[in-house]
Amino acid sequence: MITCTELTAYRGDNKNIRVRIVDGDGVPRDTTGWTIEYQLRVNAEDADPPVVAKTSATPGEVDAVDVSKGIWDVKLLPADTNQTAGVYVWDVQATTGAAEIYTVAFGTLQILQDVTR
Repeated sequence: MITCTELTAYRGDNKNIRVRIVDGDGVPRDTTGWTIEYQLRVNAEDADPPVVAKTSATPGEVDAVDVSKGIWDVKLLPADTNQTAGVYVWDVQATTGAAEIYTVAFGTLQILQDVTR
């Protein structure tokens, strides 16, 4: 089951995105041994590289909260959200231990202009 979420963040702020990976019936998936990747782009069809790319293969970028229940946190840092104010698109892909790839979440991230700099 894919989750679509519209998010907001202030420019230059931290933002944590909680991702829950479930099957078609809404039952949490055991994601032990999986790799989770997040990408943020201005438009979905934009060429590489993305504006922001995060992976569970790099500690501190996408962290397991409870792999047995498919719960992960994508951690955006101030440098990640320090973009021109506007609406961006994002998605999260999961690669299983058997090398199967699934898009498990997607949506928009509206970056708002901050006042305090």
